[in-house]
Amino acid sequence: MNTGINYLKQVVALGFILLLTSNLDITAQNGAVGKFGRLQVNGNKVTAEDGTEISLAGMSLFWSNAAWTLSDFYNKETVDHLANNWNASIVRAAVGVTETWDGGRGYIGNGTDFYAAGREWKDAKEFNLVRLEAVIDAAIANDIYVIVDWHTHEAEKYVNEAVEFFGYISKKYGSNDHIIYEIYNEPYGARQGNPKTSWSTIKNYSRPVIAEIRKNDKDNLIVVGTSTWSQDVDEPAADQNWINDPNIAYALHFYANTADHQQPLRNKAKLAMDAGIALFVTEFGSVSADGNGGFNRNQTNQWINFLKNNKVSFVNWSLSDLNETSAVITAKADPSNPSNSDLNGVQRFLNNDLTAPGNFMKSIVQQQNTLSAPEVILNGEQIKIYPLPAEDRITIEAEDIINTISILDLTGKLLVTQQVSKLNPEVSTEALTTGNYILKIEANGKTASALITKK
Repeated sequence: MNTGINYLKQVVALGFILLLTSNLDITAQNGAVGKFGRLQVNGNKVTAEDGTEISLAGMSLFWSNAAWTLSDFYNKETVDHLANNWNASIVRAAVGVTETWDGGRGYIGNGTDFYAAGREWKDAKEFNLVRLEAVIDAAIANDIYVIVDWHTHEAEKYVNEAVEFFGYISKKYGSNDHIIYEIYNEPYGARQGNPKTSWSTIKNYSRPVIAEIRKNDKDNLIVVGTSTWSQDVDEPAADQNWINDPNIAYALHFYANTADHQQPLRNKAKLAMDAGIALFVTEFGSVSADGNGGFNRNQTNQWINFLKNNKVSFVNWSLSDLNETSAVITAKADPSNPSNSDLNGVQRFLNNDLTAPGNFMKSIVQQQNTLSAPEVILNGEQIKIYPLPAEDRITIEAEDIINTISILDLTGKLLVTQQVSKLNPEVSTEALTTGNYILKIEANGKTASALITKK
């Protein structure tokens, strides 16, 4: 399934009405999905649709069933900012299934007495599903990937509910290359005298859920959790014939400040990949496994380098303003000491009011996801446009002398025009605000256009 979203479809999805002149023929793709297409497993890698090895980077939202205790980030504004300001290529929606601490607010909970996101909700299912769909819709509009995560440590207790949930999501959204299904967040490790969730239990849970997804969506990526909080990736590596599905990857989670999540886990991950399975880091932290502890910049950098070198995609926990070290947005301040941090969490996110791990992760995500120039043809030759997203200026590299460079907004209004008449000219984007624009290039009476993004 290849959405093949052309320029006009992208803009319509973003809610713009675009009036283009006949010579403004846009063929470039702006987002990660337009660039990479449907993710697929090739050997031991999750690759772009054409087999190109890639490593995507983005953020995970916090448990959806905890949203009443902190700011609610399950909305379009959050995803827009993540895509356009952080340059993220992927977002993860952690749909909390049910927990003892959630007051019945999990997806299958029976809570009725809660209020969040400025409204009352009919029931817990609506509370989670409507907000999840807001994230999915915004990810599609921004042309980035979205992980739909069944966020529980004991999914095997809820097979029927998972089948129903993923059946609904795959039927509604399965035609979009943007969708990734994470069907089991973190199976338990050994705890308080109880054994860890076995690989056999995970398999028995996963088969009917995968079968239900495949009724509606034959080929989007499915990520299966692994035992011990998604660390025992060696177990599926030793049992690769448990299911006949070519587009299965396995979750690897780590927290960089926890000792046994450091080099020993990297070694395990490398052995699993060498054995032939594809990994996807659907959750990791730069702190300790409990969400607190020290911010370990050194070990996080070692992990990021490992993932980049091995072409493994990664998603950070968490895009939240919870008062714990893993949160990337500053927590609400004490009401007796008003500050910018007393604003709604989404507003603090838009204002880049970030924690130390948050600033660090923003830099990592931005660097990792800087897309190369879109494929633009002028006079029969491909031209290069870089850097994208733009900061203060961009360069156009072509075989021909470029006569004119113009930048328009998405309504077609001319914002910048320069007569340059030289090879490899530059154009300033310093005066542009963050967002998407049309770049129009003219040479020898021919024109080419591309959709570009300003950070």
